[in-house]
Amino acid sequence: MPNVHSRRSSQSERRQEKTEIARRKIIETAYRLFRDDGYLVTTFEKIAEEAQVPVSTVTGLYGTKFMLLDVLVKIYTRGDDSPTIITSRTWWQAMLQEPNATEQIRAYVKTIRVIHERTVGIVEIIRRAAAADAEIAAMRKVLNDGRLEDVRPVAVSLAAKGALIADISIDRARDILWTLGSADTYRALVVDLHWSAEEYEIWLSHLLITSLLRKGFS
Repeated sequence: MPNVHSRRSSQSERRQEKTEIARRKIIETAYRLFRDDGYLVTTFEKIAEEAQVPVSTVTGLYGTKFMLLDVLVKIYTRGDDSPTIITSRTWWQAMLQEPNATEQIRAYVKTIRVIHERTVGIVEIIRRAAAADAEIAAMRKVLNDGRLEDVRPVAVSLAAKGALIADISIDRARDILWTLGSADTYRALVVDLHWSAEEYEIWLSHLLITSLLRKGFS
């Protein structure tokens, strides 16, 4: 007698595999079209055509173009499609718990350098679209505000070590970390002025260490 449960399980696995292949095609194609042609002019029809999937698959998986862009932002920022946010990742927590203030800043800079390398294209997509789309402009603000909040624990950790220069408050340290470590600074130096990512990392580490840490820690 045929094993009905086994057959159904196999069919379900094939459907899941097919959906995953389609999802990856859509993500890769959407990123390329948003980057090269622009978010505003790219349609689901065009994404479906170039990804070689039905339009109904694109809409079924992502609903709207804005939702698709939101997924792209999360994947490229986190480096994978896990729902775990960056600040809950093991490597982010390890950076926060680093006991040496100088090494903590170096670990922080290495982390944001890797993120910038992944997201420089996404940041540009959002920057261009935000000028003409209020929904994307709001997304851009939320992302910037979120990053400001994310770097605050770094400033708190440095302050708890007694490492900050005397007249630098936690809020001021947060502002410095946020501003100097911004995607705009990375793009200006690495993309526009053709610094290597390694040169950027060395420069930013040195600047933050000398700007934030009192003598004995830098």
